[in-house]
Amino acid sequence: MDIDAGITALLAGNSGVKANLKSGGEASIFDGVVPEDVAAYPCLAYQWVGGSNDPGLTTAGPRRSRLQVDCWGLDKAQVIALANAVAHLLDGYNGTLSDGTNVLACWIINPPGVDFFSGDSRFRRRMLEFYVLHNFTP
Repeated sequence: MDIDAGITALLAGNSGVKANLKSGGEASIFDGVVPEDVAAYPCLAYQWVGGSNDPGLTTAGPRRSRLQVDCWGLDKAQVIALANAVAHLLDGYNGTLSDGTNVLACWIINPPGVDFFSGDSRFRRRMLEFYVLHNFTP
């Protein structure tokens, strides 16, 4: 999706999110899968997990995409801080992303998030889901 670059830049450019990422920027934001290296945490991954389109007679219409953001950390405090920063940024967001995508509305689906603990890797994760209503950018 074209919106990927815009979402990554939005997340990486927010001071609250940056303050809670290991690298403080895009190097700690991953598309789908995070590294297993402990040196990369805290970090986040996002993926598009569904959505719908509402075409009109002359346009492709707005898309309602479902965005999953997974906040990863070494302990629960890191994960909660990162998830809160992401939620504060995206819940209620509207505007034009750096890639030109016009986001009409964004809202959180599952507050306050769903927590997971990976016994194998010993990492913690909080999953957030959002609906993103946006115009298609060809």
